[in-house]
Parts: sequence; C-alpha cells; structure tokens
Amino acid sequence: MSRTVSRDVPLAASRVLPGLQAEAAHALNALMLMQQAGGKPLRHAELEPVRLAIAGMADYLSPVLGEDLDIGGVNSLGGYQYAHPAGVAALSMAIGVCLGFEKGETGALGMSAVLMNIGYALLRPSLLEQSSQLEDDRWVEVKTHAAKSAEMLENCGLDAAVIAAIDHHHERWDGSGYHQGLAGRDIPRWARIIGIADTYVSLRSPRPHRRAMGPRTATDFVISGCGVLFDPELVQVFARRLPHLAIGSPIVLSSGEAGIVVNPNIGHVCRPIVRVSSMNGVALSDSYEIDMTDREQLSVVVREDSV
Repeated sequence: MSRTVSRDVPLAASRVLPGLQAEAAHALNALMLMQQAGGKPLRHAELEPVRLAIAGMADYLSPVLGEDLDIGGVNSLGGYQYAHPAGVAALSMAIGVCLGFEKGETGALGMSAVLMNIGYALLRPSLLEQSSQLEDDRWVEVKTHAAKSAEMLENCGLDAAVIAAIDHHHERWDGSGYHQGLAGRDIPRWARIIGIADTYVSLRSPRPHRRAMGPRTATDFVISGCGVLFDPELVQVFARRLPHLAIGSPIVLSSGEAGIVVNPNIGHVCRPIVRVSSMNGVALSDSYEIDMTDREQLSVVVREDSV
C-alpha cells in the first residue's frame, strides 16, 4: 500500500551538527579576516578553534550516520566564503564515515575541507562578489586559491595528507580540473571526496549569478559526473548511502500533498516516506504516510522549490 496511518516519529532534524558547522564557520571567518588585514603567517595554535569544531563534528558523525543528517547548502549569500567550507566539511566527513574512516581520519578530512578556501583571503574581494560569471582573466586568478590555501597552511603543523587534499580539491577524475591536471587515482582520495562535497553544497546554495538547486537536481548533476568529473566509487557512496532529505524536512510534492519527511529511504534519492498533513494548502483532518518508492507513487516527485 502507498498510504499508511501516521505513526510517531521525530518531527525535526537534530540541530547539533548545524551548530558545530556554525562554530567552524565563525572560527574560519576570524582566520580569514586576520589574513585579509595583513596579519602574520598562520600558526598551529590559531587553527585550534576550527579544529575543536571539526572534532565535535567527527564525534557526532562517528561511527554511524543518523537519518537526521542534513546535507543541504548555504541558505544565504551573506558569509558564504566561510559558511560554505563548513558545510563541505560536514558532507565530506559523512562520506568518510560511510567509507569506514576512523574518527581521527574523519576529523583530518574535515580539516582539509574547512580550510580548502582560506586562500580566498589573499584574493581581491571583488572577484568573489561579482554577480555574473567571471571573465577568463579573473577566473584564472580565482583558480589560484587552492595552491594559495595549501601554501598558507604549510607551517601550521598539519598532516601532509591535509595539505595535499587542499591543494588538489579542484582536480577532476578525467584530468580536466586544476591546478595540476591530475586524473583518476593520482588525485589524493580526500581531495576526490572534497570535490564531490564542494560541488554538491555549492549547487544547493544561492550564488550571485544563479539560484540554488534542489537536492534532486544537484544530486543528478553529481551522478552525471560519475567516471568523468568524480570517482565512481565515491559517487555511489554519495548517492546510495547518505540521507539526501533529513527526517523532519518540510516538503511539497508535485501532487499538491505537503508534509514532512519521516524516513529518508536511504538509497532512493529524494524518494522518502512522507507524513502528509495538507493537500493544495488545505490542512487535512487526519494525516497519513506515503512511501515514494511504491510503484503507484513513481509519477510523484518532491517539488524542488520546497526544499
């Protein structure tokens, strides 16, 4: 049956991870402001607030991911430079947990992701605030940020694998990325993970030149890059082992039904079990649940403008 009587389930996703992401973003912002002001070279002690937030995220995510994990994008244009890497860190770490990473490796991966763009602090602010696509000469300058980030962090006592992941997080599986044109398994594994997470979180976030994509469209983009832009093994983990719609997420369906996600149906991208509480904007006297993986529901999709 596609419809069942509503049952008691958690109605809201945990706010622990977003809170830790906010802590990491705040600490990262402080580092970037210091560098933009012409501060001294970064040292290990100055990274401690970021490390503590990432360690908290690793504790929360390990050893098993919860179905309340929210892997969405950044909701606002304000603060994108430091909020985005924190979101990428959370998603990268979640992929790492799915791959069986120990907590220490998960945390190191998170540090790679959260610090991946710190080199932006050395670029002209106008490059990052432009409301249209960058011209070729400006894009060339922006693409230096990965190498700049790695160089800034060389003397901060970070593991060599962290620096390598930062340096190569824009390399792509087919060799079309930058800045060294590495391909396949020549790209450090952590950089391959961050590349997927960075792309997805970016697509899910509004940018000056475009609107945010919904989870289904953004996930389809990542899947379409399997074996071309992204490591096929990692794409499978991303698509099949993560909850793309967290428990408690409010959604609207193409049928006009609206409600909340009560089970993300991991492995079935954006086809959760939904507790329906209204139809075409009118509240129902009795809620019910539908499983969007059922055959009779296959023509129904989650409206992208509702998530």
